[in-house]
Amino acid sequence: MKNILITMICFCFLGMVQASEETCTDIKLDVVENNFTLLCDACHTNLPTAPKFKTGDRLDKTDEELKNSIMNGLNAMPPGKAFLKPEEIDEILCYIRTLEEQ
Repeated sequence: MKNILITMICFCFLGMVQASEETCTDIKLDVVENNFTLLCDACHTNLPTAPKFKTGDRLDKTDEELKNSIMNGLNAMPPGKAFLKPEEIDEILCYIRTLEEQ
């Protein structure tokens, strides 16, 4: 029940997502970071079963594998393609790749 509640909270702010540029080098990191914080961070920081990107979890996966997980969901994670535009998924993927470097 707690996992479902946290997942619902993660997606309740989806209307606030804003598109930015299309490539990793051109994205507005502050906008994407805000989107990640609103949409993903609650689960990917607090749920013990969710990957922790800041410690490198799942970053060994290819971009295509990670994008597929974001789009279609994985385990308790709902499919992002129902809520996110394709360019927003790409931006979040780019941002996830920067987290281990921080």
